[in-house]
Amino acid sequence: MWFVKVFLLLFLLAPQAKADWFSTLVGYSCDTANDQLIVYYKGAYNEAGEAMLKQKGENEWDPWLLIETDKDGEVIRSTKTIERTCALTHGNYEIRLGPSPGNSKVTGLCGAHMGAWVEVVRGTHLVVPRRGMSTDCNQSEPVTTKITISPELAITTIPASRFYQ
Repeated sequence: MWFVKVFLLLFLLAPQAKADWFSTLVGYSCDTANDQLIVYYKGAYNEAGEAMLKQKGENEWDPWLLIETDKDGEVIRSTKTIERTCALTHGNYEIRLGPSPGNSKVTGLCGAHMGAWVEVVRGTHLVVPRRGMSTDCNQSEPVTTKITISPELAITTIPASRFYQ
């Protein structure tokens, strides 16, 4: 009996394990002063990620808030696309962005992963075809952290291992 009491005491005094969580934010800046459009994707773990989401601006979105699930919250039923316009001297740009779920079943393989996609159009010209900012939960492909149009197109990527550190 004393063995059970010692076990319970050790169990209760042991530090509780906590899982890390990663938050992402997708947004854009229509920088008319520098005549450029910047689309960006950033992320952070735990409290830093929570703070990032709390401080987001009017042109930034948490991809998780761009989905609708079934009543149980287990299956993604629909996604929302954000559409905005940026007027620069070299043209009017339509920005479209949305969530990129790892799995439509939230509890399934990669279901806890949520990325984002972006598309940029000027007139009838597709400047940035629909592009995932990150891949699925396997994190093997580079992550796109910034897309700059000034009017030249520049895409910045970093290894997934660096983005998710």
